[in-house]
Amino acid sequence: MKDLIISMYPRRITASQLQKMIDGRKEEHKKTLIGIIEHRLSNRFLKTLKNADPKDLSSFLSIAVCCFLIETLQCFRTGKITKSPKESRKAIHVFFSEHAGHFPGFDDEEICNDFYGGVRNSLLHFADTRDGWSLKKRGDLLNFPEKEINVPEFLKATEIVITKYFDELALAGINDSLWNAALAMLQKIVDDCKVTPKL
Repeated sequence: MKDLIISMYPRRITASQLQKMIDGRKEEHKKTLIGIIEHRLSNRFLKTLKNADPKDLSSFLSIAVCCFLIETLQCFRTGKITKSPKESRKAIHVFFSEHAGHFPGFDDEEICNDFYGGVRNSLLHFADTRDGWSLKKRGDLLNFPEKEINVPEFLKATEIVITKYFDELALAGINDSLWNAALAMLQKIVDDCKVTPKL
């Protein structure tokens, strides 16, 4: 079976090399492991959005990227992949609750559920917002009940929270619960590389 490349950042890393780092659980591997997670969350997506010309940057693209990064970050924090709409909705609500200081108002369960249906799901399935939600480039982060989101502020808050996660990983010991969850997600990535497609 091919030894697939997991990441080219911070260096070329294959699935078998990542497996050895997961199995070894050495402090010396933390920087590389953080680099792999950072590449998946930040370099692939946030960096591209950040480097785009603000005049050309689509608000819909920005919010769509934020939605799946928020959910992915929660999966890394818990070590579990969301497998149902109920789990996905819960992950987003937990995220907004834990980071209410950066996402004021979104931690309200009613608002979060409305956001989940009218923004997250609608962007994923219809490439648009629904249920009265609109995307703006100015104003408060959240204007409710008008259901307006300031997209640059939402993107900035998402980036701050993700960057803080990398800092938390750097400070935590490799055997801490934060790392247990992150390594569980990295293991799922390696396992996905081992799946042989059915013909």
